[in-house]
Amino acid sequence: QKPKGHRFISSMAASLGIDCMSEIFYQLIIQKSVDPKKEWKSWRLVSVPVKERADCIFLRTIGNECQSFQKFFKIPHLVTLLEIRELEDVMNVANQLTNDYSTVTSLVFYEIYFKENESEAVGGILKHNRSITSLHLGYTNFGDEGVRVIGEALMENNTLTSLDIYGNNITSRGMRVIGNVLKHNQCLKRLELSENPIGDEGIEIIRDGLKENTSLTSLSLTYNDFGQKGGEAIGSILEQSEHLTSLDVSNNDFEEEGLIKIGEGLAKNNSLISINLSCISIGIKGARAIVSMLEQNKSLTSLNLEKNEISDEGFKLIVDGSTENNYLTSFQLQLNSIKCNEEVDIDNMLKHNKCLVLLDLNRDPIGEGEKKN
Repeated sequence: QKPKGHRFISSMAASLGIDCMSEIFYQLIIQKSVDPKKEWKSWRLVSVPVKERADCIFLRTIGNECQSFQKFFKIPHLVTLLEIRELEDVMNVANQLTNDYSTVTSLVFYEIYFKENESEAVGGILKHNRSITSLHLGYTNFGDEGVRVIGEALMENNTLTSLDIYGNNITSRGMRVIGNVLKHNQCLKRLELSENPIGDEGIEIIRDGLKENTSLTSLSLTYNDFGQKGGEAIGSILEQSEHLTSLDVSNNDFEEEGLIKIGEGLAKNNSLISINLSCISIGIKGARAIVSMLEQNKSLTSLNLEKNEISDEGFKLIVDGSTENNYLTSFQLQLNSIKCNEEVDIDNMLKHNKCLVLLDLNRDPIGEGEKKN
């Protein structure tokens, strides 16, 4: 019978066994009894127990015991996302993805504790596979040595556009590799480096790499242990960048002098559309830098200042400065414990700013009648 949905396939796999189910399903597809693009909104192969989820199809690959899943890679435009959650599956999948016939465009390694062989296997995929455009390696713990392997592969790769390597204990040593990749690889558009202790030295290396890069448009740098010098480096990136459109530097302690440099960089930037400056403890000097930026920047449409313990004085400065900006469409100021009074004229800001679509003051105990959403 023609499968009626995800739960049918999951229960069929559980009762018949993976090899048998995958062969049956494969035959249904090639005989055009099933059109997976119509039957399922999300088609992916995931190396997890079949019954874990029902929104996707799961083919459990245990080492080399289950080989029938290879056939699915040969069906044009079928499997586009491959998610690996078991260490023993890494090598097997890597052997398949080095072939040019693969239709996989997005590869996810889900919280797997990588060893040396696994890092080398991923490097091999990047060197030989020409279909994968997105690689997710979050919390795989490959460290600086793993970055070296991936960096070498990226020097030869011209198809990957998105790389997530957050939470891998990468230090400034690993950033030397990434900096070199940025200088030579002009295909990567999105880079996620959050939750790695790269520090001020690491972001300075990234800054130097970006000077010669023309492709990167999105950069995420949260929880990276930045200080004042890190803020200065980010300010320099903003000042020199002509291609970056999205930047997240939340949850770093730049200190006031570092924030001033970020504000100065934003004031001179003409490409950035969105920036996340939440959880960076903005003081009065930082608020003044934000105001100066809002008066001069003409490209930024989304600004997140959430959870910054902004004082009433700082909030008044930002609100008054926002009346001169006609470009912001999203302004997030929630969770700042702001207790503003009649001196803070939010109504005036809204009257002058004709572009603002979202103003979030959620959980800010502002005066009754003043709160706007």
